[in-house]
Amino acid sequence: MPRHLFGIAAVGSDGTIVEVGDVGHPFSIQSDSKPFVHALVMPAVGAETVQAKIGVNATGLPFNSVMAIELNPDRTMNPMVNAGAIATTSLAPGDTAEATWQSIREGLSRFAGRDLALNEEVDQSQAATKLRNRGIAKLLEG
Repeated sequence: MPRHLFGIAAVGSDGTIVEVGDVGHPFSIQSDSKPFVHALVMPAVGAETVQAKIGVNATGLPFNSVMAIELNPDRTMNPMVNAGAIATTSLAPGDTAEATWQSIREGLSRFAGRDLALNEEVDQSQAATKLRNRGIAKLLEG
């Protein structure tokens, strides 16, 4: 994606939409998906279950910190950092990885008001550099 692009849209409680910039260009949502996946999982498994398993406290460390996992005996503290987002995703409905992915994609599409597609270029780039997140996932297993 060209780095010079920028777009932002806001929707007011009365439905008023304000858009600025390159809003017609699709952007990769990446970490922006974290609060939306959290919102999808809460009604699926219950807010109490999510809070008990994920937590809501700030880590005080970077979003992709491995140390934050090691320092916290419960492993996760916040669904908006990578460890918490990975754990939150594991709670999403689906009997298989594909079914879980479909559930999340469909839920995010409902939030977006349109069908969201996987950006293959971004997916391949992320797959090539996901060692830290794989390490986080392994720590969460233990």
